[in-house]
Amino acid sequence: MTENRKESIRNQVDFYFSDSNVVFDKWLKDQLRSSNDNSMDISLLLRFPRIKALDTTIEEITESIADSEIVQVSEDKTRISRKNGVIPAPDVIFRRSIRVKPVPATSTIESLKVHFAQYGNVLSVRARIRNEIADACFVEFESEELANSVLEQTVTFPDFDEEVKLESRVVYMQRKREEKKQRREAKRASKQQKTKKYKNTDKEAEFDNPNNVEVEVVLGLLVRASNLRPGISRSTLNTVPKSYGDVRFVDFTAENNSVIYRFSQYDLDAPKRMLSDITDEHKSDLSDDLVLEILEGEEEINYWKKILIRARKRKVQEEGEKSQKTEE
Repeated sequence: MTENRKESIRNQVDFYFSDSNVVFDKWLKDQLRSSNDNSMDISLLLRFPRIKALDTTIEEITESIADSEIVQVSEDKTRISRKNGVIPAPDVIFRRSIRVKPVPATSTIESLKVHFAQYGNVLSVRARIRNEIADACFVEFESEELANSVLEQTVTFPDFDEEVKLESRVVYMQRKREEKKQRREAKRASKQQKTKKYKNTDKEAEFDNPNNVEVEVVLGLLVRASNLRPGISRSTLNTVPKSYGDVRFVDFTAENNSVIYRFSQYDLDAPKRMLSDITDEHKSDLSDDLVLEILEGEEEINYWKKILIRARKRKVQEEGEKSQKTEE
């Protein structure tokens, strides 16, 4: 085995067991912590993707890591463990890491590691690659002090004109948590705004009086399609809207030659999507003079009241039939 091959195998094993990786590798941490001496079966290394890619053997691995500063092998050469048995907290890694964005699209882990080595000892690089194009990366240095010193410098790449922005990984994570919190609060506020409750104070009121119906619904989910083609099939009516969202019910009114589509409350953008994205083919399937509109205001509320009145009557009827069967 050549020295280059030994180095490749040792570097890969060292990376897997390094502080930089083991902190975030739950499976590996569980394997080490499940034993009394924080070791694991060395044969498990052959399952690791990058080790498997090297097409190596346990014998080659054992020989390659003999002088490793990260790992050690048991006397019988069946177990492997970290020389430093203490696994650091993730925060230690975060404090000595920086986020770099953007990076050249053709960047690789190795090229980024070599580039940032000019600022000091680099322990690891984790790059975000989308569609085989690099976008941003986290660079972990050997100390928090070194990472902070790099943050004060101007980082550039050869033949790359975009401004490179640096940010502490700790600050980045705090910012992302805050952004996530704000999105969650905005979503909650939006849902509350779309939800209205109409209460009935007269418990003696008749069923079919819309003013005495309690309604609690998410608004903005109803789309009416008017001027439908005469004799249009139910199959066509049911199929067209499914291309634009999750349709929960299709309410066809023959006398008005129209249909109301009720979309799912978990897809609030579906009605707008249908109006803006409907294809010419789908328009033609429904009508040459098709009119699409999202129900709003009192018209929308009254529609929901009619639906709930219908459901209430059906429930009472079913309960009556059930009671009658019981008496028989």
